[in-house]
Amino acid sequence: MEGYSDFEGGANNQTENMIKGLISYQDNRFTLGFEAFQKRNRGAGIGGSNVVPFGISIFTWSKLSKTFNILARFDYYNPDLKDKTIGSTEHFWILGLDCQPINNIHVMPNVWINTYSPKLSFSTKFKSDIIYRVSFHYVFR
Repeated sequence: MEGYSDFEGGANNQTENMIKGLISYQDNRFTLGFEAFQKRNRGAGIGGSNVVPFGISIFTWSKLSKTFNILARFDYYNPDLKDKTIGSTEHFWILGLDCQPINNIHVMPNVWINTYSPKLSFSTKFKSDIIYRVSFHYVFR
């Protein structure tokens, strides 16, 4: 478990403060975790209004065999909880397979999917972003 908070003063009475929390469980077969944050940017919006970004992340991995793990992550982000009319919320997914053919070498085919939901039905709709990737990781010991 982890808790975090910070505060930053700025010009023209603008301030930023954030609160964040993380909780996770891990053993040698799987990990499951949840993280959330909320920020308050005082005076940063239109006409000096407050802007309140908010986000959550849920992540996991699980051992399938000695050589293969599966991994997943979901993020939700709202750039301003106070404004229900402008912008979009974002939903980000990562799905992948972690292959370890040789000790300390990981080959991870994965896909990133980013979708957008307009806050109002007549708002501009954005197409989803889909990115196919292969990540290589070497553990140096």
